[in-house]
Amino acid sequence: MNFDEKEIVKLLRLLNHDYLNHFQVMSGYLQLGRSQEALAHLKEIVNVFSSRHNLLRWICPATVLLVLLWQQRFFEDEKKLVVQSNTDLRGIALSEEQLNNLLDSLFNTLYLAGNEEAGDSWLLKVEDGGQEHIFAIEYLGETRPECDWSRVQCQAEEMGCRLEKGDDNCYRRLVLPKGISWLVAE
Repeated sequence: MNFDEKEIVKLLRLLNHDYLNHFQVMSGYLQLGRSQEALAHLKEIVNVFSSRHNLLRWICPATVLLVLLWQQRFFEDEKKLVVQSNTDLRGIALSEEQLNNLLDSLFNTLYLAGNEEAGDSWLLKVEDGGQEHIFAIEYLGETRPECDWSRVQCQAEEMGCRLEKGDDNCYRRLVLPKGISWLVAE
């Protein structure tokens, strides 16, 4: 996916709209004296913003932008792509361009696989697995759509990565190796 200025500004508008909307909802609850609802909403948005913050910590800025633009594309089609991460991707063995190409194929696969009904939701959990980074993909809707994983599978193998099926076949794990570090602890 190529980025242009219009897409980036559109993304920034969407993020700004999201922030303003949450503040207006909390303000409305407080004006109505519904402090418990305001607090519940505040806790919910703290989780959302924490997830976004963890994504923004990734050491690959173009990859962060790619993920945010795909989230926007899902949102525009009444779909959802949730990303949770506990890593900054430090040590990843792929170049940023390789990572972007692989993730672009992954997101395109998820996007095209959606059911006809609105509300398709996908969860991508990105974790540091020690010697590798794990991108776990899970469908959050009721009826999991069929996905054609062949393109992602081929790309992953070409890059020395693995695409694994879950035990119940309802999720996939994209396993990306870390580079070898020659640093020795003192």
